[in-house]
Amino acid sequence: NTSLPEPGNRTASDKHARGYHAADGKLIDLTEVDPSMAGAAGGHALVTTTQDLARFLEVLLAGKLFQNPSTLKEMLTFVGTPNEHGFPYYYGLGVDKWVFPGDAKLVGHFGGTAGFSSAVYHLPDKGITVSAAINTMDPEGLFTEIVLPAIDILKKALPNT
Repeated sequence: NTSLPEPGNRTASDKHARGYHAADGKLIDLTEVDPSMAGAAGGHALVTTTQDLARFLEVLLAGKLFQNPSTLKEMLTFVGTPNEHGFPYYYGLGVDKWVFPGDAKLVGHFGGTAGFSSAVYHLPDKGITVSAAINTMDPEGLFTEIVLPAIDILKKALPNT
């Protein structure tokens, strides 16, 4: 269910969510923004599902994506990065890691584009992957208001997994 449209392809099908941005008290539909706006980053053009995001992260972290194991090792070489939340935060190559009280770790990524935000994180100690998406550009809100509470609920519900 994942595709990477060519630059200039701004047509969304009826099965895709519409993406919005609030401006001057009105919602602007940004669904059909040209995917080439992402430039070299490329991620802005990705059309996917939360299930595919979770599957991708699990396969990546299991070492099943690259032929050379050193590629994943390099991606997961984290560097400490300041953040406004006060929790230890580290960034690798396209992957980040958060460390919370009790040494709970999250590994994954969150971000957004015109009209959309998504996040996918794995808790290595629990074997749990959480993926979420919303149809507005608010990756920070998605992470703090949806992903973190969902992970907390799962950790409490599945204490021995």
